[in-house]
Amino acid sequence: MEAVSIVMKLFTLMSEDEKRETVKRIGNDLDKSGLADEWAVKSASAKAAPKKKRRGAYRAFWMKSIDAIDLSKRGMDRISGGWVKADDVAKMPKKSKVLLGIKGGEYLVCVTGGGFAEFEDARGEVHRVEGMEIFSNHETFNDAVEIANSLM
Repeated sequence: MEAVSIVMKLFTLMSEDEKRETVKRIGNDLDKSGLADEWAVKSASAKAAPKKKRRGAYRAFWMKSIDAIDLSKRGMDRISGGWVKADDVAKMPKKSKVLLGIKGGEYLVCVTGGGFAEFEDARGEVHRVEGMEIFSNHETFNDAVEIANSLM
């Protein structure tokens, strides 16, 4: 490793043009000797970490009941209400408001009390939630919250 220290000391004393030429020659020597390819294969296999498994099931959508909206807060904290499962919709009071978020970035403001809400998720699968109807469809969360707020 003393040779590396000597080369680095010399490198720091070189002009910019000399540094550029030195790096260029070292690169050419690595290509000719085949070391660059060997190192690339080793580093690629060393960096390949095992994929992490997802915890829990994939959920194509989520629903939250809208009891009140506080526009002074940020994000999901704007909506006060509990998380809702598709089976729980029928048990909710009629005319309750529900925000349904679909993976892929679409938001539906729904009203409970009858009918059904049918929508497609990011994977192209069609889902149907009984006991509520779609009031409006939005591309952004903020637009959906504003419409929900006007319904309150």
